Amino acid sequence: MAETLTALASTATWMDDYALAERYSRQALQIFQANLSRRHPDYAVALAHLGYVLTERGNYAEAEPMLNEALEIERIVFGARDPRVAETEEHLGVLYERRGDWVRAIAATKAAVDIDTERLGPAHYVTGYDQHALASLYFKTGKLAEAESSARAALAIYAQTLPAQHLYVASTRQLLGEILLRRGALAPAEAELRSAVDISSALAGPDSWYTARAQAGLGWVLIVRGRAAEGEPMLVAARAKLLAAVGSQHEASLLASERLAQYYRSRHREEDATRVLGAPIPP
Repeated sequence: MAETLTALASTATWMDDYALAERYSRQALQIFQANLSRRHPDYAVALAHLGYVLTERGNYAEAEPMLNEALEIERIVFGARDPRVAETEEHLGVLYERRGDWVRAIAATKAAVDIDTERLGPAHYVTGYDQHALASLYFKTGKLAEAESSARAALAIYAQTLPAQHLYVASTRQLLGEILLRRGALAPAEAELRSAVDISSALAGPDSWYTARAQAGLGWVLIVRGRAAEGEPMLVAARAKLLAAVGSQHEASLLASERLAQYYRSRHREEDATRVLGAPIPP
């Protein structure tokens, strides 16, 4: 029953229903705790998954000791260079990132890349996933050359292991587009973001947050390239989709709002900029 609950938790996670995933994960963990030793591999895997789910729900204080305990058990049970250890390292990288501890986030994610490269191989899609995570961390810390290198490494792996139409591919193309935009390579950035929009729309739907995130980036690139007549309505529509799908405090929504406000200010539309940022308009 606990194994089935763990599978249900995983499915709920893929559906972005983290409340349901937490419920299933806690039920599974309770059964494992009542029937297995603390060193049992199923217990460790369930603990790591619950730690991941709690991280996604913003419960970092409970998630961190769970992930560290899972990591300790997995190193003993599976060995220090096992892919399951790498997965928990990657989860810890996400947690440290959310807390703003960039040094530990990069170190944990690099550890995941190294283990999976060694054990799964340099062309395994999980290694590509870890490279994407590392690229995102480099991007957020301003290490743009490293970010581009890791993003391109992820895409090269995906080209060997995944269909061209895959959400992992779309996410990394979206990230690469943002990196290239930051580096001033506007034409290649536009191409990557258009590809991300097309793939996300085909697989997740035109109103999904994945699609909206890529559309918001594409709209901004078009504005920067002097094509505001095309870019502004795209950015406005994408921001509205993001607000509906993930809320105003999600990083994608915040970025879209900041960019739209910046555009309005460049056109001396201060009231529109203030409205977009959610502040009261002065009398």
